[in-house]
Amino acid sequence: MSYSELYKIISKPWLNTTDIQKICQCGQKKATNIRNDIEEELKNMGKRLPISSIKVVPTPMLLKYLDIDADYVYSMAQNEMNLNNNTKKEKSE
Repeated sequence: MSYSELYKIISKPWLNTTDIQKICQCGQKKATNIRNDIEEELKNMGKRLPISSIKVVPTPMLLKYLDIDADYVYSMAQNEMNLNNNTKKEKSE
């Protein structure tokens, strides 16, 4: 997964199991376990999650759980986009 793709996912306020699978590059069972760990941590903090048909967790909690630096991902996504733009310009010349 590219940094641009990762940035698109972590830009959302809430992440579901499919998003977790994409970020961790894991199966549904592992992603569900990660989501459940975060849900438990939130409950222990006295917080509640929104009730919906699709279970979600807050993006900052997942980033903390996985020790992902959002600023670094953003920076690398910017570099990636600049590199892609420069490559396209070179090809058109």
